[in-house]
Amino acid sequence: MSYQKLMLRAVFVVLAMMICPDALAQANCALRNPDRQIYKIFPDASSYRTIVARVDDKKKDAIEVIVGSPLARTDLGKHTIYVVLRGSVPIGFVHARMEIGTRGSIELVWALDLDLNIKAFSVQVSRERNTKAIQSDEFKKKLVGRNLASIKSLLSDGNHDVNLAALDLPSNAASIAHVVVLCALKTRVITEIAFADSVLASRQLGKVYRAFEDTASVRRLETPLNNAALTSAERALGSAPFPFDRSSFKVFRSIIEDGSSKGMLVYATLKYDKTQLETWWSVSTSGAMIKVSVSDAEPQVQAAFSALAGKDLKQLQSTTKDVTLAQQCALALLSILEANGMFE
Repeated sequence: MSYQKLMLRAVFVVLAMMICPDALAQANCALRNPDRQIYKIFPDASSYRTIVARVDDKKKDAIEVIVGSPLARTDLGKHTIYVVLRGSVPIGFVHARMEIGTRGSIELVWALDLDLNIKAFSVQVSRERNTKAIQSDEFKKKLVGRNLASIKSLLSDGNHDVNLAALDLPSNAASIAHVVVLCALKTRVITEIAFADSVLASRQLGKVYRAFEDTASVRRLETPLNNAALTSAERALGSAPFPFDRSSFKVFRSIIEDGSSKGMLVYATLKYDKTQLETWWSVSTSGAMIKVSVSDAEPQVQAAFSALAGKDLKQLQSTTKDVTLAQQCALALLSILEANGMFE
């Protein structure tokens, strides 16, 4: 970005602070006409609710570690997200964000799915040159569906430049494209970190209903990591360490109309190559894994976990050589569920 553009952006920030000192502390821009925008993005939604959180110094530090560059002043302070519902079940999120361009504020609206991948985005306000380039369907298709790692791949180290070739944009659209992609990255991370427990709980509930379509209600297993369960897991793992972060381990039972359980969704995080990964496990009451996914994982990691679908505890116990991390996780998880009497 040129020195002149940086100076212009700085001038707009200073003017905004002089005109309204609280403007930039209020990080968030308003979602204009939320009914129209939310139901257009999520046509099967029936309602939505708002959650407010603040990006304070502690959250700022955590967000910057993941984003890989300092946050702007406009990223601090209050943020509002919309949890989109079908009935009482969360199906996604909408987050309106403001960035400072060379010609003033840019307001962008981001929709995220339950995996916090980009579902859609739109421009509410922009006076920037080449705004039409980032409003085109072609550009939007380049962003929709991207997860955290995929968004990061569009930016250089330190987030100073954007990969125009990957976005198929001309060089004169570099400035506005950089603002949009960096905003996508920050929005994704702010949504996860600033709204932490609220967003995670919404995702967990929504994913149970998505995994088991006949779900009538959801019951959480209160103490899945009891002494008997941990002993069972340790026995299954042998000398291998317990792979999951114990405080993250949650089990949600899908209950159908007759009161019986159709299956379970298990959520747990684990450390992999200095990265905290989210794992999601759909397991049948027969003890077989239906689907396993890892949020924001590299393709080879996702493939290793996905390959566990269809396997049960007996099949995993028969694997004695070259046990992978994914298999260790599955052994521990299924042993815990069995010890808790979750299987028929």
